[in-house]
Amino acid sequence: MYWRLLRIMLGAFFILLAVNVFFPQEDDKPKAENARTVTIYASLPAENLQEIASEFEKASGIKVLYVPLASQDVLTRIRAERTQPQVDIWR
Repeated sequence: MYWRLLRIMLGAFFILLAVNVFFPQEDDKPKAENARTVTIYASLPAENLQEIASEFEKASGIKVLYVPLASQDVLTRIRAERTQPQVDIWR
């Protein structure tokens, strides 16, 4: 009984492993157009964040897209994008 159950479990494991290896999901790969951009939703003053963002862009080569919003608007937008987030950082 034990060996039969063990064979069934190992068989199921190897089948699932083979399916995962030979049929990978496409969503796991980063999209090329978003790979070099960071999106920030923030309620900070634009002057402060633009200064930080420009230094970050110079140091890393990654473009920063800053979306200035009021605090409540940031929260509303994050909740609306719950299933498909469009933001990398919110502050």
